[in-house]
Amino acid sequence: MVGLSIIIPVYNVEDYISKCLDSILDQTYTDYEILLIDDGSKDNSLNICKEYEQQDSRIRVFQQPNKGPSAARNLGISHAKGTYLAFIDSDDYIKPDMFSELMGWMHDTQTDLVISPMTVEYLYFKNRKMLLPTLEYDGKINISPEDAAKVVSLFETAMINSPCARLYKTDIIKTNRILMPDGIDYSEDLMFNIEYLKYCRSIFLMNKSYYFYTKKKQGSITTSYRHQQFHSFNLAHDKALEYLHGILGISGELENKAYYIFIPNIIISFINLFYKDCPMSRSEKMAYIHSILRDQRVREKIDKAYKPGLLPKVYKRLLTTKRTSFVYYACKLYRYYKISFQDLSRRTT
Repeated sequence: MVGLSIIIPVYNVEDYISKCLDSILDQTYTDYEILLIDDGSKDNSLNICKEYEQQDSRIRVFQQPNKGPSAARNLGISHAKGTYLAFIDSDDYIKPDMFSELMGWMHDTQTDLVISPMTVEYLYFKNRKMLLPTLEYDGKINISPEDAAKVVSLFETAMINSPCARLYKTDIIKTNRILMPDGIDYSEDLMFNIEYLKYCRSIFLMNKSYYFYTKKKQGSITTSYRHQQFHSFNLAHDKALEYLHGILGISGELENKAYYIFIPNIIISFINLFYKDCPMSRSEKMAYIHSILRDQRVREKIDKAYKPGLLPKVYKRLLTTKRTSFVYYACKLYRYYKISFQDLSRRTT
């Protein structure tokens, strides 16, 4: 058995996969295996992966027809031989000491999950921009009512959303048959992490970033329309509430904060309607927004949500208006200005 299994879903990333793999092969920690899961790539990605496999015995390549990153990660989990497990996206890259640091903290603190913040690299700027993470706190977090505020904060800041820049125990995943949910293309990572958290006694949150998450303007899954975005996050939020209520017994202000997590994600799901590849007509988008805002369960969540500050107040006011057209045009305007800002930045920065 090796110390660490690194699972990488691969799909049409011929321009990025070499940088990703080179950053792993440069690690100071060397007791690992790399599981490359080609998800039906149509470019040269698979051939590049096979070339790396021939060069290093720690690399294994698997193939499947295009089923999405969740199915690819699940295939990787089934073949993982490491004591610990990590995920990396094939268009991202990491610092040379990432895994030595994560493994060190896992052993030293005797926790069940180690989380390191990610640095976002914006590729659509002329001179690449880096968004460095900011944390309210770091260190060990016990899964207990006493540390409930810190656990809720992980959800508020989306630190628990991604599977990347994390270190998991393979035994917890395999013993409890924890897999990425099938047929969901948004918040599936969050659902996986919530399920994993159920079996954790403690978490360690690091205060240093080792992982570079590359954000592209177009072409990646994070910059295109997703058909079930709202419904997927709504399901994930229900699971988060179930966990926070059941395991930590949150109430009062913490409960209000947990409900507020839902608010910006409703708006994000509406903004999602204005990506160019969304097939819906104007009337269909209006009807979609109207149906969500009039849903009884959604209204209950909005009513219970609260977070101090002007922006949270504006968001909540937007979602409680009776004018669907106002919500429609507000989200459309936001999307338009966001695109304009990106295009301007590419030319001037």
